[in-house]
Amino acid sequence: MLYFLYLIAFLWLVVGVSLLVLPELVRKMYLRKVAKIGSLKLVGIIPLSVGVLFFLSTNYLLVDAFGYAMGLMALFKGLSILLVKKDRMAQIMTWWVEAPSEVLRMSGVLLLALALTLLSLIR
Repeated sequence: MLYFLYLIAFLWLVVGVSLLVLPELVRKMYLRKVAKIGSLKLVGIIPLSVGVLFFLSTNYLLVDAFGYAMGLMALFKGLSILLVKKDRMAQIMTWWVEAPSEVLRMSGVLLLALALTLLSLIR
């Protein structure tokens, strides 16, 4: 589970820096990846599994509440992807694609903060 925490922190760092420095490139990559996805219901399984793994890896964190909070957020994200109607999910994806670069940069800052927090809390 320790490797899972480091993997998530590394992914958050990479995506956060990418969103902060090159938001338009990330937007184009996002559009290419979304176009290839046949069913978004399969995508909902990924955050569900990440949420469960966060719950299982709380023993490796200095503050268990952070692991539980990230696990709950991931479970909520996965369940919302699975349960939300297709047209509503299309609206959410359209919002993400049409969001200003400043919004993407702010989400990059948030991801960087989460990654650094996670790295500082790993035992």
